[in-house]
Amino acid sequence: MSISFLKPIYLLLLIPLMLFLWFGGKKTKYTERKGSVLFLRAFVIIPLIIALCQPQFVQRFKGQSIIYLSDSSQSMQYTEGFEDWIRESQSFKGKNDQWAVLAMGLDTQLMNSFESNNPVNFANVQVKRDFTNIEGAMKTAHGLLPRDSNNRIVIISDGYENVGDSLSYAKILKANNIPVDVYPLKIGIDTEVAISQVSLPSVSFAGQRISVEIELESTVNTSGVLSLFMNEQLIYNGEVNISSGRQKTVFPVEIKGSGFQRVTATIQPKADTIGQNNKAQGLTFVEAAPKVLLVEGSRGVGQSLIDVFAYNGVDVDPITVNQFPNSLEGLLNYKTIIFVDVPAYFLSDTQMKNIKNFVDVIGGGFIATGGRNSFGVGLYQDTPLEEILPITMEVENEEEMPGVDLVLVIDKSGSMSGEKLNMAKNAGVSALDILTEKDRLGLITFDHGYTVDFQLTPTSEKDRLKNIIQGIPLGGGTSIHPALEKAVELFDSSSKNKHIILLSDGVEGPQNYEPLLEKMRDSSITLSSIALGDDADIRLMEYLAVNGGGRFYDVRNVQDLPGVFAKETILAGGNYIIEEDFVPSVVRSSFTPFSSGLPEFNGYIGSTLKHQGEGIIFTHREHPLYARMQYGLGRTVAFTTDTFGMWSKNFMQGADFPSFWMDTLSWVSGRGNYGDISAAITLKDAGAQIDILVGEPLDEDESIQLSIIDEEGNRENIVLSAASSNSYRATTPALSQGIYFINATRKQGEQIRALSMNGFVVPYSKEFAIENLKSSSNMLEELAKATGGRILTRPSEVFNANYNPVRRSVDISWIFILLSLLIWPLDIAFRRFAPTVRLPKIKKKENTPEEQIEAGEDAMSRLLKAKKGRHKNN
Repeated sequence: MSISFLKPIYLLLLIPLMLFLWFGGKKTKYTERKGSVLFLRAFVIIPLIIALCQPQFVQRFKGQSIIYLSDSSQSMQYTEGFEDWIRESQSFKGKNDQWAVLAMGLDTQLMNSFESNNPVNFANVQVKRDFTNIEGAMKTAHGLLPRDSNNRIVIISDGYENVGDSLSYAKILKANNIPVDVYPLKIGIDTEVAISQVSLPSVSFAGQRISVEIELESTVNTSGVLSLFMNEQLIYNGEVNISSGRQKTVFPVEIKGSGFQRVTATIQPKADTIGQNNKAQGLTFVEAAPKVLLVEGSRGVGQSLIDVFAYNGVDVDPITVNQFPNSLEGLLNYKTIIFVDVPAYFLSDTQMKNIKNFVDVIGGGFIATGGRNSFGVGLYQDTPLEEILPITMEVENEEEMPGVDLVLVIDKSGSMSGEKLNMAKNAGVSALDILTEKDRLGLITFDHGYTVDFQLTPTSEKDRLKNIIQGIPLGGGTSIHPALEKAVELFDSSSKNKHIILLSDGVEGPQNYEPLLEKMRDSSITLSSIALGDDADIRLMEYLAVNGGGRFYDVRNVQDLPGVFAKETILAGGNYIIEEDFVPSVVRSSFTPFSSGLPEFNGYIGSTLKHQGEGIIFTHREHPLYARMQYGLGRTVAFTTDTFGMWSKNFMQGADFPSFWMDTLSWVSGRGNYGDISAAITLKDAGAQIDILVGEPLDEDESIQLSIIDEEGNRENIVLSAASSNSYRATTPALSQGIYFINATRKQGEQIRALSMNGFVVPYSKEFAIENLKSSSNMLEELAKATGGRILTRPSEVFNANYNPVRRSVDISWIFILLSLLIWPLDIAFRRFAPTVRLPKIKKKENTPEEQIEAGEDAMSRLLKAKKGRHKNN
């Protein structure tokens, strides 16, 4: 035992006090009664100074303070009992030890405090049992532990933590010298079957045939009866074989009714232990099927989408791009417009502005898909189409793009004499000027034969190549086929984008081009053709372009030729088309388009995601493959690969292709709501993450309000935080099993400008997930190791830990304050009534005779000097 001071600096106040007493005591006026008062006053002040120093009575405390955290979540009913283990361990505590008990689930309940030694009645536990939050319980225990004690936490649990992160909080306990001992409990279940998930489109249309995907999980090989209900109506009932592990079963279901519709799946396994995880639900919002305008860039490329939509009851009007309506009124009968490999240069400015107004003002949907004629190669840049899409036509990391190998096949027959050949030469030079350092250019000229003027050559030799182009001589007849065959050979093993531009003004004899065109398609070589003048073989040139995957130009004015070449060179796609095999990555967990596995694609159009766009799927080069965005009152989607098998053959042949496009149509067509607001829900931890997207940033007097409603009609407002100028995010508290609806509104004052309603399903508690029904002792062992704790096996180990006794301090300032208060009345009484107390006088020392003589002489000398001074003054 000892005494210490928390603030010893205040002891320095004693120095001026003692000096004051010393010098005050030497003065004559204090030698009487006042001197006694002075010293009595000092005895009042000194205890106050000591109290300012906060004196502590310190002793070594040898007892322990232990808090039991007893897991009371639902999964604990399948473990061995622990109540008797806790009670037995308490019989081993020392006389200075103390204990408390906290029950934990999602929250905590103090079952027994340190001040009480009553037996714990675990039957009275009232925590929320749907989840296990060990981190939260540790925080509560930390707050209850006394500051100056030998503290420990003892966790009794199966170790399955489905809320929080206890290992992160363990660092705080370690820093505060609070070890965590663990007593892991094993769940006694070996045979278990569960329905992990029911997946279906969040939005569907009446009459649509959707795929309901049931994911089963099992610890054994068994069988069972699977039942499927649409609302309360049984739509499937049959026996299924169940394999150990995870498996998925897909059922086609025709959607009926309207509004929110519930799909419920149940399983009755032959081998099973618990029933809480044998049921799961899904939710879809059913609305009237939209009418779709599907626009093809070339005839036939939209057939796969037409088939998907028609099969699912969607009313589709397919047209070619030259049939696109010229007025906004012509679009108002449709809910969504879909472009399939449509180039912007086939549309007028008015038509593109009408599409923008259709989305922005009318609230329609717009989907653009890829191909060799869309997005960047379709000249979407700086048009209303680029403005409304979630991507820009610029390509990030252009230095990584493959570039283009371009071969010009130019007619030099006699009919090309004069201005035609000169313009053809200028056109070739304009194409060369547009190509970049990554590109290569080749030139073949033909008449009745052909000449390879130069092989594929880097554009760094631009001056030499220009001279060759300018020197093209005039020839004789017209023979196109051999020149095209040679052009295909020039590409050989090229890894770049491969393109041919054919120019001719004449007619050749009958030829079979199909084998050559098939070879070009197999080698990913594309061909565009330019028929020059009135005498050109337009049918042949158009046939070659259409079947060669390129574009056909009918040029009657020779002055237009350089511009056509320049445009075609840009469209060749050196900075846009990436033809490489890749497997995409899905970055948004709430969107699962590839339930059968990620397909391989063979190419796409490069682009860049806008900051307000929502990237869903990305390529191996981190370019957007599938992105979407809210624009004004409507929504838009960009799919930068194709839908007709050129780069997406594997995807089209897979089972996910129809559901992918029905989900896309559902999203872009809206949910029967209105305005520029949409919501995406992702189940996360014990609750849900809700992302709200708006088309335009909020004005100063606008706000976003979000409410969540459970099946019983209980409503709760959720606080949103801004993620960007166009998106907001909220996280709900823990949600129990059931169906929830959300209501998001964009308000200006009290006026609702936009509304989005949605719903989602929270499955059975994670406590019954099969992954929880396995031992999770590894996490508990890591927790003990991180805090310097132990893994307990016997009750007797709880209180026998080695520890260094802490020094317990007791503040005794109050004693000195009390002492000062007791002396203070004595001081007052003494000053008023006490007799005078004389202080002893200091006896002066007497001088010796010699000292007296010297002192006398000194005095005489001073008197003589004074006398002389007066005489001088006189």
